[in-house]
This record gives sequence, C-alpha cells and structure tokens, in this order.
Amino acid sequence: MSEDIENLKGFIGMQHAITDSINQSDLDIRKELYSNILVTGGNTMTQGFVTRLQKEIPDIAPQNLRVKVSSSQTGSLTEY
Repeated sequence: MSEDIENLKGFIGMQHAITDSINQSDLDIRKELYSNILVTGGNTMTQGFVTRLQKEIPDIAPQNLRVKVSSSQTGSLTEY
C-alpha cells in the first residue's frame, strides 16, 4: 500500500490543477475564470465528477469567489 502512495508523489488532483492554472493567469480575469470552469470529455463524463469539483474547488480557491463548474452533455463530441 505505501508503495502505491510513493508512486503517486508529484501528482495533483484535478481540483488543484484547475486552481493552479487559474491562479497563474492575470489577476484581472481570475474571478471570471473561476465562475466559468468547463470540463468536457474523457473522465469528466464519470458520474459525480462535476459535483465533486464544484464541492472541492471552493475549498482551495481564494475566498469570496463564485465557483461554477459546468460540463458538456456530449463529451468528446463537443466542438471548442
């Protein structure tokens, strides 16, 4: 079991990847980015994925920001 955990060092969760990316953006647009998170395709189609992100991101995002996570209904068929 501890070997499995050792192998995961250096990996971050999706919620951390999203907040790290937003926090590296220009300060003036962060509020807008947090309120317009769109996930699509692949593992994002897993039942409860969006709900979990919607719950976890506000816990690590800057305080007093509105966080809204949405997903496409068609998954990998979505055009960007």
